[in-house]
Amino acid sequence: MLLIPIGRDETIVRRTPMVSYAIIALNVAAYVLLNLVLGSAHFSVMEKKYGELIAYMQEHPYLIPPEAAAPYLPKGAAGYMAGARKDAEQNGSLPNRSVERAEQQRLDELAAELARLVDTMPERRFGFTPGKPSFIARFTSLFVHTDFMHLLGNMLFFFATGPFLEDVFGKPLFVALYLVSGVFATWCHASLHPDSMVTLLGASGAIAGVMGAYFLRFLRSKTQFLFMPILFMPRFSFRFFLPSYVVFPLWFLMQLWFAYNETEQDTVAFGAHVGGFVLGLLTASVVRYFKIEEKHIHPKIEAEISWSRNRNLDAADTLRASGDLTSARASVARCLSEEPENVDAMVMERELAFEGDDWRSWGNATSRLLDLYVKKKEMGLALELVHDTIGRGGTHVPERFVLRAADLVVRLPEERGWGLDLYRHVADRGTDPQNVLRALLRVARMERESGDAAKARDALERARSHPGCVGDWMSAVEMEAAQLAKTAGL
Repeated sequence: MLLIPIGRDETIVRRTPMVSYAIIALNVAAYVLLNLVLGSAHFSVMEKKYGELIAYMQEHPYLIPPEAAAPYLPKGAAGYMAGARKDAEQNGSLPNRSVERAEQQRLDELAAELARLVDTMPERRFGFTPGKPSFIARFTSLFVHTDFMHLLGNMLFFFATGPFLEDVFGKPLFVALYLVSGVFATWCHASLHPDSMVTLLGASGAIAGVMGAYFLRFLRSKTQFLFMPILFMPRFSFRFFLPSYVVFPLWFLMQLWFAYNETEQDTVAFGAHVGGFVLGLLTASVVRYFKIEEKHIHPKIEAEISWSRNRNLDAADTLRASGDLTSARASVARCLSEEPENVDAMVMERELAFEGDDWRSWGNATSRLLDLYVKKKEMGLALELVHDTIGRGGTHVPERFVLRAADLVVRLPEERGWGLDLYRHVADRGTDPQNVLRALLRVARMERESGDAAKARDALERARSHPGCVGDWMSAVEMEAAQLAKTAGL
């Protein structure tokens, strides 16, 4: 049976939750590096040393098990060796003292080497061990996970809550909450089990802090869950929503119960979950009581995401309405000097040039606007601009713009025919040899690709006979002709 959170009822956030994404990315990167890259190689060495230790103990069962090896021995191994030693003493099969001392020393060395390898395992180096506390490990342990399911479970709970809390708390407070919750959760676990040698790993304490704050901030929101009664059989699964005031209190009570009954040897730090959740709850309470979100966080976020128009554009609108196109164009130019990629300014620059019959400026402004749309991947706006320009501009549309427009529209299967017509327009009516030859080569290639060899050859013959077809242009024409011959099987 599997029950996992997969979302919430309201999924809109005002800004991209970059901190949440970064935290997830760091956890995934740490897992790949420590578990799959460094950990696998280290584990193979440790496994070999463990095999040596067990084999040596089997060959010398009468020796005393080293204390350093106790955590790694099979259950009952110490009792078995104690019995074997007693039998050896009774039947007189113990080796002499010097041999036994050498054998015991070798066993102790093997145990010490294994213990050292265990201590240098990535999860032990970067995880937090209460019996061997480290200040740095309090932070690094938040990004280390034992296995993939441990990582996946934590990240799913975080993804269902973190981005939404980041959106309302803002990035600085959210980062502080995450890290402080994680450290406080680690401290809670260490306080409950100060001598434990079980390493604490994972982001669950920090995520519990996020969940605690999320619970209070989004008390009436609903979390969506995926319930899969039979593991890895999605067809039997179903989804449902539960309100936060039901989900999170139940989860917290479960963690509190398990924390009350946990021991030093438990592999899940329920006490850390409780501590993190409580800290998150307290943080959200402070934020609400002092109205920190309303007074300080929300205004800054709104100022960041709110759109404000350049003052020069407002002035240009006023001047345009009064008929002073020259001054209006000067205001637009000042706006573009401050914001070179201001789309509204570029659109107005183009319109003012059109109204003033300044076709040269109109063509230049149109070309720059098209380049900006393409750069921003606004293909719909770019296509609208091409239609509008060719429809309104007539003979004033620059050849170079028509070629640029053709290059753009032929990428779209439904506009390929129109793109071919634009290339033909430049080929038939163009005056710049470079533009004409480029258009003819494009026509030849497109006709070849469509299977019309005759029209492709006609375009190539026109290109060959053009006075400007020399040097590199002639080489390009001959290469296309060779490709045509190959395609047509001539």
